[in-house]
Amino acid sequence: MKIARAGPKYIEDNFVRIMRGCYILREEPEFRDLYFDPDKTVEVTVRVMQKHEERAAEVAQASRDEQQMFYDDVRIEIIDQLATPQFRRDFLRRLGECQERLKGTNKVKKLEMALFLDPILRQKEVPWGLCGLVTTIYEETKEKALREYEEEQELFEELLEALGGEADVEELLAMAEDPELLAAFTKKLEAKPALRERIERDIDQWIREIGEAIAQGEVELGLFTEEEILLAMVYFTDYAQRLRPEEYRSEAVSYKFLECMQRAIADIMTPARVEAMEGHLDRLFLTWAKSKDERKRRWAPHVQAVRGSLSSWGGYHENPILLSEYLYRSKELQERARRGQIRDLEEKFNALVEKVRRGEKVMAEKPGGEGLWGKLRRTLKR
Repeated sequence: MKIARAGPKYIEDNFVRIMRGCYILREEPEFRDLYFDPDKTVEVTVRVMQKHEERAAEVAQASRDEQQMFYDDVRIEIIDQLATPQFRRDFLRRLGECQERLKGTNKVKKLEMALFLDPILRQKEVPWGLCGLVTTIYEETKEKALREYEEEQELFEELLEALGGEADVEELLAMAEDPELLAAFTKKLEAKPALRERIERDIDQWIREIGEAIAQGEVELGLFTEEEILLAMVYFTDYAQRLRPEEYRSEAVSYKFLECMQRAIADIMTPARVEAMEGHLDRLFLTWAKSKDERKRRWAPHVQAVRGSLSSWGGYHENPILLSEYLYRSKELQERARRGQIRDLEEKFNALVEKVRRGEKVMAEKPGGEGLWGKLRRTLKR
């Protein structure tokens, strides 16, 4: 058997064949569902392509072989940025599982690829962008991201079309305030069950996606001021100062900070603050929907979904978007505090700690009003 007879120079002699041919492992169960992060893929691809824009224009006049070589080089650079340590660990883990499973099959060629691909990719000097399996994953991720973007654009256009032939993004916002416009639109929705289903499905999907993006620092909605972010830290400081050393447990302390965040959000979200936040999200939606930045346009529908979540969710302290943004901003503020970059807030922070210590607190009041997506969700759930 060829694999059993492989000598010390086997990988060196078969390097190109293995790196090119390993794309056949994509159809194996361990790799079928592996993708790069779609949003990150678009972001990095656009950034790297823009970096090589002048060279791309020159190569456009060259032969197909030169164009392919240029694209291969650019793709290596892109994949080098996308293949994070976490992705590489996951990939190699899957590769190991694939090896073990293939040993019990008669798929000799695939087993050979799986066995020898591992030591090749573990060599630091080998770019992962040369690996046929990795480039296949990249190309399919790129196609997937494009499909998702086109689907969201199509939905957005259908929403505008349902409002009337010449409708624009302002009319989406006008519906939230005009009962007649909203009633007319819901009638059109009732006549388009497929569109109804897509809206219902995509609102939840948008909330999940933007929540993850906020948690990773990829999107910032600017929902809270620095003073508002301080509030959870104030509550937590008051708690920590009354904690005995023997009571300190990291798990309990982490949970307590979450409680402090929820308390802060509940105190912050008065009716007036909710109204201001909805106005901010309306303006952000319009800005992003009309932006020349493709990435901002992509997130515009998500912003409107967030606006709707303010009224369609349960308590504000349980809203996943508010919690995600508050937590990420808290981490940023704590990091700046460690660097001594928030001295202008220290006096306010100390004053708030004293206020809480005296038992004074701000109670949340019941908010009013519904955003567009809240009304749509209520209509769809009937």
